[in-house]
Amino acid sequence: SAELSNLDVYAVSPKGIYSIPQLIEHADQTFDEDVLAILPETAKHDIRQAGRCLAFDLPTASGFHIARAVESVLLGYLEELCPDAVTALNPSQRNLGSYIELAKGNNGEEKICAVLDQFRKLDRNPLIHPDVVLTMGQALVLFGTSQSIILSLATEMQKPRAGA
Repeated sequence: SAELSNLDVYAVSPKGIYSIPQLIEHADQTFDEDVLAILPETAKHDIRQAGRCLAFDLPTASGFHIARAVESVLLGYLEELCPDAVTALNPSQRNLGSYIELAKGNNGEEKICAVLDQFRKLDRNPLIHPDVVLTMGQALVLFGTSQSIILSLATEMQKPRAGA
């Protein structure tokens, strides 16, 4: 009992329908193995970080990480769609808006481009401002929305390309 009083023990409450241990250790496993196989490592890392942040009541940090994951997967998509155009971007063009325009200009899937543009305007761009703080509910919705975008991009990446 003497040692027990010196232990740092915390209770973590459930987050939506997600299992806390899964959020902490394996949030990237919300995707099937075939999808995980094509996701960039940076995206998988950020998805796991977003899950941990959800589990430990850090909703704004979770939003930031899941937005980074979307951007990483979009870059992977662009590298398949138009690899020369991606490498030709100068540092000032390395942003989500430029990436979306690049996808649009290189026959990127129209619906995905529209969803990405909405994500950029309504979620990602506001999130980077210090006065924006997500609630847990908002972070859970953003996590789910981002999963959908990532899955759509991964599905497109799995399709054979003309000339490939």
